[in-house]
Amino acid sequence: MSNEGNVLEQATNEIKIGQSIADYQVIQRIENSNVYLVLKKQNQQTFAMKIFSPDPYACNHDAIVERLMNICQLDHENIVRVYETGEHEGFIYAVMEYIPGENLYNLMQRNPRLHWAAAAELAKDIIRGLVAAHSKGVVHRCLHPDRVLLGKGGQIKINFCNEGEITPSREVVNFVAPELFLGQDLDECSDVYSLGSIIYTIVTGKPPLAGKNPKEIALKHREMEPVLPVYGVADIPHSLSLIIDRTLSKDLKQRYQYSYELQAAIHNFLLNDIGTYKIGSYKELLPKVVEDTISIKLPKPPPLSPEPVPEPVPVQIPIEKTPQKISHEKDGLAAFKAEWQKFQKTVFPLSPFYGKILAGCCLSLIANIILLILLQ
Repeated sequence: MSNEGNVLEQATNEIKIGQSIADYQVIQRIENSNVYLVLKKQNQQTFAMKIFSPDPYACNHDAIVERLMNICQLDHENIVRVYETGEHEGFIYAVMEYIPGENLYNLMQRNPRLHWAAAAELAKDIIRGLVAAHSKGVVHRCLHPDRVLLGKGGQIKINFCNEGEITPSREVVNFVAPELFLGQDLDECSDVYSLGSIIYTIVTGKPPLAGKNPKEIALKHREMEPVLPVYGVADIPHSLSLIIDRTLSKDLKQRYQYSYELQAAIHNFLLNDIGTYKIGSYKELLPKVVEDTISIKLPKPPPLSPEPVPEPVPVQIPIEKTPQKISHEKDGLAAFKAEWQKFQKTVFPLSPFYGKILAGCCLSLIANIILLILLQ
């Protein structure tokens, strides 16, 4: 194992489930890769986090950081969105959108050969993502079926989140441009070649150039031309076969120079040569994506110790007359005056003057009786 592999393996072993990295909590490791499913603590949303371990012998720390910053600028429906990057305990991480589902490699494993029109339809969405990235100056450099995700509803998403360095394993070497094995820089033409290899594999059921080991395959990609698909599979239209042949040309002058040129060729093919093929039928081969809601059970806080409750202090509140009670008293006083006037008119019907004289006499008589009793 290389030094880079040792460093990466050490970093992934140090990451534990439940560990906090910046504002994210690690939930699980996705398969056996250096990508983890994480939960953002602030809004409880799920993301994918890829771990990069710079090789101290290659001094590629700054190159990885610069590439990830460029990838963060990509915003397209056919590209996996990378939101932020950072460093934590000696490794670099990139937070990107989580795409539930599978990748193109899984689909090709279950269906070694798809309809040629389905291959063109898949290529149409892949090339849209490449054109958007190339317009920002970002080259994938390592495009292969494992990096093409099939999200909900079969939506194509290219994962650009890589360090830019290629280790040609047996799965990857079938799709790498020959410029890599010639020591040349990889550019847009290299991504065009990789996409051509993917289309070739889908329509024929086998890679363009086979070999016993990655070294033999790499030598064939550097020196040999693949056989035209039309000679291996009779039902492939000659127009599509010519498009694939041009994408896999070793001569850079013969290959499509820019991704938008290949996009135009595929677009014209889908308009004119697909016949009775039903657009989108390949999506029936995809498994249904079930987006599970991940709920994290946080520990409950310890119960608080009960505090002594002070005894209530009796408070005397003065009783005040309410406006309703005052109004009742005023009504009663008015009624008493009315009854007294009625009594006066009944008892003293002559005149108020004589009534007052009679009342004074009665009061004087009562006062004399009381005085007489007190003297006895």
